[in-house]
Amino acid sequence: MSLLQRARSNDQEAWNQIVHLYGPLVQKWCRQASLQDDDLADVFQETFRAVSTHLKSFKPMRDVGSFRSWLRTIVRTKIADHFRRLSNQPAGQGGD
Repeated sequence: MSLLQRARSNDQEAWNQIVHLYGPLVQKWCRQASLQDDDLADVFQETFRAVSTHLKSFKPMRDVGSFRSWLRTIVRTKIADHFRRLSNQPAGQGGD
């Protein structure tokens, strides 16, 4: 059974492997978007939550790189959501 098939069946070891294999790539993409460490952790968590929610409906479009491309799309969406939330927050008022 493939790693993704095992993850679809809620195999905890498969999920650990997915995070181990793809986590550094997600972090790299987040750093390229200039996320701070705390924000990166939030986007990382939101990314893998979305992956777990939608993995059962994921259909590979080609043999190689399809999951990675799908994951990249999720990361881009979560980064955009993060910056959208930031832009909707009122600016802090500073002073002496």
